[in-house]
Amino acid sequence: MNLWTVQLLGQFQLKDSAGVTQTFRTQKTAKLLAFLVFSHQKSHSRDLLADMLWPESAPDKGRNSLRVALYSLRQQLSIENVENNEVLICSSDTVQINSTYFTVDTWQIDDLLTHAKHCTNARQRLNYLEQIVQRNYGLFLQQYDDNWVMAERYYWQTLYLDTLHQLVNAFLELQQFTVAAAYAQMAVKADPYAEQAHVDVMRAQVAMGRPVAARQQYLELKRLFRQELNLPLSDFVCDIAKQFGLCNGSLTFL
Repeated sequence: MNLWTVQLLGQFQLKDSAGVTQTFRTQKTAKLLAFLVFSHQKSHSRDLLADMLWPESAPDKGRNSLRVALYSLRQQLSIENVENNEVLICSSDTVQINSTYFTVDTWQIDDLLTHAKHCTNARQRLNYLEQIVQRNYGLFLQQYDDNWVMAERYYWQTLYLDTLHQLVNAFLELQQFTVAAAYAQMAVKADPYAEQAHVDVMRAQVAMGRPVAARQQYLELKRLFRQELNLPLSDFVCDIAKQFGLCNGSLTFL
């Protein structure tokens, strides 16, 4: 029984079964629900939650703030005419969300990744990977900057870029070069400083017989690193550029 839909990638959102976006009593109440939903597999110490969300407060005040936030969530997530409708499973020491009532974007992506990992049909595996990157895939809880959020944000961004890289490799192998180039460009858009993404664009452009465009991509990456990061390109990129003849104007068709 999924009554609530949660979006963790991009702006955090909670929608009811009618698709109406819910508002929260406070931002920390929203953060509490986001954490409980994301870490739904286990129960969490009340002391840990209070310290995480109200680190500036004395322990007793933090626990009280947590009680108020939990009460607000209980009211917001109440289910009428349903027996044993504990959406929040609380004891005197711990709190856990009841995942039965939720659909969550990160859970769905985890399921797709599991399907892709165990799929023996190459075309179906690509279909699972494409479903991942074709979602509304924003930065993890992009409006928050808590420590646990930033760590997870890096994980989900890396997962997204790696999935795009797998798709580029697969479609280059299938000689569907335009599709490969599109996925490579998606990766560059997601992270303009990701060297692998730029290299994938170069590979796709060379495969399509467009070495001039590949060279332009290489020069743009070199400019970004020099002007915005004050860093040289890695040996990995330089080696690829030399292999394709992008460094000195001697372009190579592969």
